[in-house]
Amino acid sequence: MAHPLDGSRARIQRAGDHLEALDATLTRFAKDGSFRIASERDADTEEYVMRIYSERQPPVPPPIIASVMVGDCLNSLRSALDYVVWQLAKTPSKKNQFPIFDTPKLFEKESKRYLFSVPTKLWAKFESLQPYPGRDNTRALGILAKLNDADKHRLLLPGAVASAGRMGKFSVSGLDSIAVKGRDWIPFEDGAEIYRMTLHACGR
Repeated sequence: MAHPLDGSRARIQRAGDHLEALDATLTRFAKDGSFRIASERDADTEEYVMRIYSERQPPVPPPIIASVMVGDCLNSLRSALDYVVWQLAKTPSKKNQFPIFDTPKLFEKESKRYLFSVPTKLWAKFESLQPYPGRDNTRALGILAKLNDADKHRLLLPGAVASAGRMGKFSVSGLDSIAVKGRDWIPFEDGAEIYRMTLHACGR
């Protein structure tokens, strides 16, 4: 007997298939493209900047098919979420989709349309999953929505997820702390900045 969430599960499985194919493609590219990561000191800010550089000139870009695979994976994951809302709606319509908003105001404004005919007792659960600022455990949904929307309008280049676009700190022997500031999505291109580090020595 078919389960109401079989469609969502199949979409997630398909996303996994795309990721496996993408991993194989980028592994081959990494061996042939010869990229390296280097650290540079920014004299103006005293930060250490980590960048990606190509050993080949002109740089060899990632294969176009990798960008298509990224888009296919994003679409499958987004569809899996939308299928859940469709199953929960009493009278599903083209309005229905999984709401993903970065502010409570936007959620309040759009949820009536996105969750049309979904029992209101479930809306609080959807609201708790929104990637509002400060909710680190839901950031992945915000990134998914942002990249999926971008993929609808242009070809996404494969990139790397860094340290969340915010400051994080950790301790190291001989230093008070190291502060790391990264970006959500880094384009895989020659000279692209991955993240920055600020070293705070003991006694300073």
